Amino acid sequence: MIDTITYLDSRSVDYYTTGKNIAPGWVGLQCPNPNCGDRSTHFGIHIATGNFSCFRCGIKGNAVKLITLLEHCSYGEAKVIASEFEAPGSYQKERTHAPLVELPKSAKKPLPNLHRRYLEKRNFDPDLLTEKYDLYGCELGKDYQFRLIIPVYQKKRIVTFTARAVVENADLRYKNCPVEKSVLSIKDCLYNIDSVKDTAIVVEGVFDAWRIGDSACATFGTKVTPTQISLLTRCKNVFVMFDATAIKEAEQLANQLAGIVDHVEIITITAKDPAEMSEKEINYLRRNLLS
Repeated sequence: MIDTITYLDSRSVDYYTTGKNIAPGWVGLQCPNPNCGDRSTHFGIHIATGNFSCFRCGIKGNAVKLITLLEHCSYGEAKVIASEFEAPGSYQKERTHAPLVELPKSAKKPLPNLHRRYLEKRNFDPDLLTEKYDLYGCELGKDYQFRLIIPVYQKKRIVTFTARAVVENADLRYKNCPVEKSVLSIKDCLYNIDSVKDTAIVVEGVFDAWRIGDSACATFGTKVTPTQISLLTRCKNVFVMFDATAIKEAEQLANQLAGIVDHVEIITITAKDPAEMSEKEINYLRRNLLS
């Protein structure tokens, strides 16, 4: 059996623990079967076993088959991945954290042209981002080919990293550093937290944090862990600014922070997400929230 939640978090898979179609002990997500056409949460994964089924298209299977479906890999490759996420109490030894993080051997600077064009297409300055956030690019390598390597710093130390695909046909948009190769699990971190002083603008993703700059920190998805919340307790003001489609999740986080920090507020946006906001909108936001 795999540690289902740890696996899904490591792959930045969006899932829900409550809501429509979701039974106790299960998580729900949009069915990854390309032949399904699911636009809701008909795909259920049993947390304790990793077994899954979709009651829209009928596909079902065990944890290994789940991995083949999510990562478009062979059954043999999926078994290897599953072995890295054995649930506590299984025959496999308990996974431990690493004393330091080693970036992929193929990661390099300056960024390759493919990576630069990807960032420019999203209206970011590759040179500015590389200098400020210590970015690397991979062109080779089985695990991180054609990915942007994004180190996660905490107290000025790299504790893990995530890797964003810069090509459209990638199996997964993000791949996170495995827990056993990280100093901290990625869901125990807030991206860009070292830039936060008294006021934090909490966003979902690293691109959102880049667009806003200092004082913005990212949760790596809408699911926020107690450890991530504890990192915000030193702030006096927290503004939650999730994507336009994640109002419910923003409200849940704001409720969790209420009473822990002095001031909590939800910021709604008209753009799809903060990364899509214009420079004019960002300047207005910073003037009103951080001045």
